[in-house]
Amino acid sequence: MNQPFLKEELTSAMTLAYREILASKKSLLGWRWSHNDCWSLFCRYDSFLRKGESLIEGKVTGFSSDSTFLKQLHKAGYLDFEAMFDKSGYKLVSYKDTELGDVVIARGLEYNTMTAMINTGKGWLNSSPNPSFDLIPYNMVSKIYTIGRPIRKDLNESI
Repeated sequence: MNQPFLKEELTSAMTLAYREILASKKSLLGWRWSHNDCWSLFCRYDSFLRKGESLIEGKVTGFSSDSTFLKQLHKAGYLDFEAMFDKSGYKLVSYKDTELGDVVIARGLEYNTMTAMINTGKGWLNSSPNPSFDLIPYNMVSKIYTIGRPIRKDLNESI
């Protein structure tokens, strides 16, 4: 059943997820790991997109840094981001083919940092401690990052 989502579905899920994350930043008095960070934005987006039937939300939690995030990712059974996308209803796409609704997992080379961002059609939507980094220009995403496109995945399929 690997059909693409409609533009309206992608836009709606993105908007709802971002509003929820912004409200969380205000209510928690700021940005917090594992609560309203970029991973949380991605998980909420996926949950809204799949009408609460996310295949990823709740599987990687309780982290407090990029390194503890990676440990939790491995603990959840994902060897890498490609495997995580594959098991969570995303197909890998190349940088040149990215479009609205695609999700990129970007790893920084200098400080072993990473971020998850969603293609808005105008740039990459992010959640960071610095609000000026919530929309990243396209040219800031490298061709070597892992990019996944959400597809409808039958919950009865083996994952």
